Amino acid sequence: MNQHSEGVAAAVLDPQNPWLGLFSYTEDTRAYFHGRDEEAAELARRVQRKLLSVLFGQSGLGKTSLLRAGLLPRLRAEGYCPVYVRVDYSPESPSPSEQIKEAIFKASSSAGYWTQAGTAVPGESLWEFMHHRGDLLRDADGRTLVPLLIFDQFEEVFTLGQADDAGRLRARQFLEDLADLAENRPPAALEAKIEQDEEAAGNFDFARADYRILIALREDYLAHLEGLKSLMPSITQNRMRLARMNGAQALSAVVKPGGALVSQEVAESIVRFVGGGSGLANAEIEPSLLSLICRELNTVRLAQGRAEISADLLAGSRETILSEFYERTLADQPAGVRRVVEDELLTDSGYRENVAEERVLKALAAAGADADALATLVDRRLLRIEERLDMRRVELTHDVLCSVVVASRELRHEREARDEAQRQLALQQEREAATQRALVRARAIAGVCALLMVVAVIGAAFGWISLDRARKADAQAQQARGDAEKLVGFLIEDFYSELAPTGRLETLGKLAHMTVSYYDGLPAELVTPRTRALRAMALVREGAALDANGDLDGAYARFEEAQAEFEALRTEGDTSDTATYGLALALFSQGRGLISNGVRGTPEQPAQAVDLLRPLAYSAEGSREARLLYAEALNYFSHTQDKEAGVASAAEGRKLLAGMGALDLSDLKATSGYADLADSQARHLLALGRTEEAKALSREVYSLTEKVLVRQPGDLHSLANRYLAANMLSEVASLQQDPAVAMDFADRAIQAAEDSVRFNPANLETWASWISGLDFMAYLQLARGEISRAIGSMEAGLALENDPRAPAGVGTMLAPMRAALANLQAQSGDTAAARRSIEAGRRNADAFIARLPAEDPRRQIFANAIDRWSNRVTLVSGDPATALASATADLESLDRIVVPEGQTSAGQALLGERRNSLTTAANAAIQLGRGAQAEKMARELLAHPPRQASELDLRIVTSRHRTQLAHALAMQGRNAEARTELAESLRFNRERQQAGESSIVFARDFAHALYVDALVSPAGSAERSRALAEAGGLIAGTSAEARQTSDMRLLSRWIAAAGTASGTAAAGSPATAGPARAD
Repeated sequence: MNQHSEGVAAAVLDPQNPWLGLFSYTEDTRAYFHGRDEEAAELARRVQRKLLSVLFGQSGLGKTSLLRAGLLPRLRAEGYCPVYVRVDYSPESPSPSEQIKEAIFKASSSAGYWTQAGTAVPGESLWEFMHHRGDLLRDADGRTLVPLLIFDQFEEVFTLGQADDAGRLRARQFLEDLADLAENRPPAALEAKIEQDEEAAGNFDFARADYRILIALREDYLAHLEGLKSLMPSITQNRMRLARMNGAQALSAVVKPGGALVSQEVAESIVRFVGGGSGLANAEIEPSLLSLICRELNTVRLAQGRAEISADLLAGSRETILSEFYERTLADQPAGVRRVVEDELLTDSGYRENVAEERVLKALAAAGADADALATLVDRRLLRIEERLDMRRVELTHDVLCSVVVASRELRHEREARDEAQRQLALQQEREAATQRALVRARAIAGVCALLMVVAVIGAAFGWISLDRARKADAQAQQARGDAEKLVGFLIEDFYSELAPTGRLETLGKLAHMTVSYYDGLPAELVTPRTRALRAMALVREGAALDANGDLDGAYARFEEAQAEFEALRTEGDTSDTATYGLALALFSQGRGLISNGVRGTPEQPAQAVDLLRPLAYSAEGSREARLLYAEALNYFSHTQDKEAGVASAAEGRKLLAGMGALDLSDLKATSGYADLADSQARHLLALGRTEEAKALSREVYSLTEKVLVRQPGDLHSLANRYLAANMLSEVASLQQDPAVAMDFADRAIQAAEDSVRFNPANLETWASWISGLDFMAYLQLARGEISRAIGSMEAGLALENDPRAPAGVGTMLAPMRAALANLQAQSGDTAAARRSIEAGRRNADAFIARLPAEDPRRQIFANAIDRWSNRVTLVSGDPATALASATADLESLDRIVVPEGQTSAGQALLGERRNSLTTAANAAIQLGRGAQAEKMARELLAHPPRQASELDLRIVTSRHRTQLAHALAMQGRNAEARTELAESLRFNRERQQAGESSIVFARDFAHALYVDALVSPAGSAERSRALAEAGGLIAGTSAEARQTSDMRLLSRWIAAAGTASGTAAAGSPATAGPARAD
């Protein structure tokens, strides 16, 4: 428990083997530990400054290595006595407090001595143990030492410590005891004792604070720490977040220990590889993964007898290397060894479990493994052995392996379930065939015997017996069909519910296809409304699997066939809940596509599903499944309504699911659905300007998803909701001018999306979230003036198309990001790169258009979409005449497109594309001095506002167009009209400035408005000078990178020219910069 052992065969480090892989670094191996100097120094400062410190970070970031190889050597030299603690929560262990005291004794005995040995009393609290008067810890030279209690992997108190009632009691007692020590608060029992016996107070020094406590835990358990605030207030006051390594740190971790084994060029390639293709400047690296990949590459180098690691050894993906490491480790072991690793050493919820060595040895022996199997797995670094209270316990080497082991376990369970389901289905089919054959034979015999009745009584008797057998055979056939239908119902309903959260719908798709084939093969006399309904339900499930994998044509063909079958059943008089539910599910499955991917489906379909399901959801006899589907349909339906109605629909769904156990987590599927609805309601509220309400709901979503993921770490629904909540909280923080919080939640959103992809790489929606998360990060970086980093984030998003795990449809999502990147590259002066991005975007746009139905008007609307962004690049690159001509011609072609009534998506798409060309044309016209033409464009932009995510976004865009209009009017000498239009824009930008807005987009917009204000002010007037000075100051206050963008340079030239002009309106208007969020 206390002194951490690295295992039976501890990793040996030397110049030829300088990387540890998944093992943690220790004080003994600190010479090979690099890249975390800044973090070690910062953590040391925090520990020295406060009694209690908290280190948190995501799994795989090297918290344990930072503690042991980075922090401990620093603090030991400063007079600290580190006491490394991992509590054993097994029932046979002493209480956690006794374990901690024993750990202190062991650590202190090797570091020095206590001045009053023997004063400790068995059973006393930690506070009493550390506050005995005059009992100090000193080293051999008599210098006072400060005990530092380090609780690594503290999240175990919330996992392993909650295994049963006894464990929960021990965990609570431990937290109470630790809280008294952390708060330097005498325990209540001691206070009561002193009340009875005041002399007892003389045994303790109440002023002492000569110890430190450091808690380290995974970031996803921070919410649990929040629950301890009332008990331990200081637990929120001195926290340090360990982030991933940046490129320079990661390069140091490769090169410094590697010495002559790796060149600088190859080391950079390794870092880029582990970072998923990002450039060094933007790389974010997991140290444990980096160390493992370096060690794996070095193993190959040694095996091939090479002097150095070469770039050609890098092949595959990071996850592939982890998976290959796991598979290679188990390749020569019996199949049962995999079961032991996956079922014994991993909790049901996907976390590492530490198990007594004796139990593991017995399990391995029962699995048919050799006697040295455990030693082999430790030597191969899959497992490690720790000693806790002199008991040896086995666990996986590192948390980074959990996802690989979970994935292997899920695949094994699926394979076993699929094989069993197929076997049962085959048995049922064979039984039914056998009973059908018996039925045919019996009926034939009965017919012959009926003819023989005129001959003999015995023949009649035999006929009666045969008819009886026929009836029995028929009954058996009916029973077989009933059993088969029950099995099919399990496959397409219960089994679906089990597989859906894991993302393994391809298995369900195969089984659903088998089910359809089974029903297609039924004789006509055995087809019933029930079998038709089950076949249609199987079609919906097969369609869902195809949809998740990007096969929209195949998916919607199944959905439409199922819809037609359910509608036929209802027309024929089937009013059963099954037929109603099935029709609603078929409609919903089509309509959700309109919201999730914008490609297929109609807004009427979710509405129809809601109308069908409402009576079932509120019926006393209504099923759980009907209520869950009704709530999900309300969620998607809310996005087709106006925002106020959307809020009401989402609230209705939340109320329904709360009554089903969503909030107390008694029904986790209801909890996930509730989180979906709360996220949608938050987005509707944000669009209405009700920001605080939106923020509160998003925090509730984030909290709920964390709780569900504690129980089911791989639950894809909750991983998706974690992304949505983090993304929403980032956006809210950005709107509320809190950039640090916005960046933090944006980073969490990206990580949540990446986690979703890792668990379910075949699902396009998980990739869409990852791309969207990186896009929003680019938006935030641009707002801060970090142009290079914004470009890097976009490039990282675009690189996902080349990820070996990426399904075919990822490229269809990338056209808007490529267009935004092209715009930003052009703004930065790299026109050649911008043109390359445009051409790559053309390929992505074509792929997106190809997914649209043949008759969809959006095919025509989007046909020239990439050319519209090319026009913006042309404008930004300094050719407004060509840009204006192209944009004007495009507007004429768009005007010829007719969108049929009721096709809302196509109508919105046409509006968006028109606004794109109108914006380009208006800016180009102003730069060319064509005020009347610019006025026309600006007025049309104001008359047809965009559909924005929030009221604030809409006001920003409207203010920008009012400035354009005022500028156009000023160019025509209509100054009074210009002032009227400009007044609202100036007032709004002043409000934003007072609220703390400081983004470069705001600086550009406000500077432009002030510039126009100067144009309409008398030449030489104080008002004109003030406006120009303020405009120039706004630009000067942006970053150096921002000031070099095309927009800012152009605006700066105009401001300078206006300062010397006699009053005529200068031409020009800055074109919009930035990611696709800018209108």
